[in-house]
Amino acid sequence: KVVRDRKLAAAARVIQGMWRTRVAKRRVTLLKEHRRKEQNCLKIQCLWRGYTTRCEVYSDVRKNKRILAATKIQNMVRMYLAFWVVEDVREKHAAATSIQTIFRGQEGK
Repeated sequence: KVVRDRKLAAAARVIQGMWRTRVAKRRVTLLKEHRRKEQNCLKIQCLWRGYTTRCEVYSDVRKNKRILAATKIQNMVRMYLAFWVVEDVREKHAAATSIQTIFRGQEGK
């Protein structure tokens, strides 16, 4: 009877060891799967944040290009207007000089 009890106890230990091994392997497998899913979620989040950031940056670049284009147009218009103002002042100055020359020429006579 003692030998039989020892054999049963040894068999029970073997069965318990196998069961614990199986449970531990299953737990490790579940943890690995959970870690893999978490890493995949992080990857998706990183890709999404990168995509939205790129969209914002490209939008800002487009806005900046529009602003630069508008600034260039304003600059050209101001240059054009300034040219004609200067040209008008030159004409008036030339006319005044001519008048003064004629008047001074007559003064001397």
